[in-house]
Amino acid sequence: MPNESSLIRGAKAIAHELGCSRRTVTKMVAEGKLPAKHGFSGGRTSPLIIERKALLSLRGGEKD
Repeated sequence: MPNESSLIRGAKAIAHELGCSRRTVTKMVAEGKLPAKHGFSGGRTSPLIIERKALLSLRGGEKD
């Protein structure tokens, strides 16, 4: 399990990191373009969770 600081939680936080809207994030997850998962119980209303490393690789580069 990745440590807590390597996770980004919530569509709003993910959208902020990508520079897009929450709606775009949920659409990308539904289309399989974004490797995010629903946290906690895994239900459709659970917040999205993505690893920072996966998000940075999607953006096109890693930051130190």
